[in-house]
Amino acid sequence: MPELPEVETIRRKLVHGDVSIPSIIGAEIINAEVFWEGSVAEPNIEEFLFIISNTIIKDINRRGKYFLFAISDRFLVMHLRMSGDLNLTPVNEAAPKYSRVIFTLNNGYHLNFIDSRKFGRVWVVTDPE
Repeated sequence: MPELPEVETIRRKLVHGDVSIPSIIGAEIINAEVFWEGSVAEPNIEEFLFIISNTIIKDINRRGKYFLFAISDRFLVMHLRMSGDLNLTPVNEAAPKYSRVIFTLNNGYHLNFIDSRKFGRVWVVTDPE
């Protein structure tokens, strides 16, 4: 299970980038693909895909082990649970194994929600409470 320090490391890498990947703050989520419907907890898949398309990632915070992506007028909330991970790959590279949800960003990268054991969840909500 990713412990709190690993979750914070992932958040910082997404916010600040590093030598191999850019920050995703200010990037637009063009669309998303869901490869395992159980990963999306709320709302239903069709509404999730509609809401998430063409939204801007304004900020990424963390509450405990939950990632809180501020997107447009809502929040994209993710929890990695036992074996999850978030990473960025260039759009011309193959998606990592066990990618359950892939967000295509306008900066030429995919944000991959990876979860080999299928315990992780993704929500889009108006209030992260």
